[in-house]
Amino acid sequence: MIYARPDLSPHKWLSISVFTCGLTCVLSLSAGRAHGQFLPPDLGGGLQLTPFFGALLLEDRSYDNAAYAGARIGTDISSSYSIEGGLGYASSGLEFDAGDGEGRESVGMLLLFGDFLYNYPLADDFIAFGSFGAGDLVSFPESGSNRSDFYFTFGGGLKALLRPDMLLRLDVRQYAPDLEIYSFNPRRGTPRFSPSGSPKSEIQKILTFTVGLTFVL
Repeated sequence: MIYARPDLSPHKWLSISVFTCGLTCVLSLSAGRAHGQFLPPDLGGGLQLTPFFGALLLEDRSYDNAAYAGARIGTDISSSYSIEGGLGYASSGLEFDAGDGEGRESVGMLLLFGDFLYNYPLADDFIAFGSFGAGDLVSFPESGSNRSDFYFTFGGGLKALLRPDMLLRLDVRQYAPDLEIYSFNPRRGTPRFSPSGSPKSEIQKILTFTVGLTFVL
C-alpha cells in the first residue's frame, strides 16, 4: 500500500522535526514531575515483543510515502531504562528521469535498528518514553544494486498497560543521516559539498509513525 505524497517542503520537514524533538522534551519535563509519584509497571524483566504497523515518510520527493510494518524485541534493564532492536519494511515508489520521459519503479526498504529507551510514568498504567539509537537502511531497487546506509535515530512515544502482559504502544521516530564516509575516498570521484562546505550526504531523512501491541514473554 502506497500513500499519496503530502507537500513536505524543507521548511515543513524542519517543522515536523522540531515538533518531534519538542514533543519528546515536553514529555520528558512533564514526566520528570510525575516520576516521584508513579513507578513504571513491573514487567518482570521478560522479553517484550512488539509487532507494529504505520507509515513511513521520506524527505526526498522522488519517493512515495508508504505503509511500514515490522517488529521490535527488547527488555527492561531497570525500572526506567530499556533496550531493544528490530526491523521494519516498506515498499515505496520512485520516480526518476528515464531520458525520454519519467520512469517509475518499486523500491523495497528494510530498516534495521537498535534503540535505548528511557521510560517515565505519567500514571500507574500510562508511560511516556524517549529513545535514541542507530540503524541501517537497506534499499532494494528494481533496477540497480542494493544499497546500505547508516542512520542515527531519535524519537519518543507512549505506552498504555492493557493487561499485566500486554501494552498498547505508539511510536514516532526520525532517522537522521550520517555523513557518507566514502565521499572522502578519491577512488569514488570528487565528493559533493553542501553550502556549508562539508560533504553533502545523499541519505535522506525518514519519519516513521507506528502503533503496536507489546507482548511480555
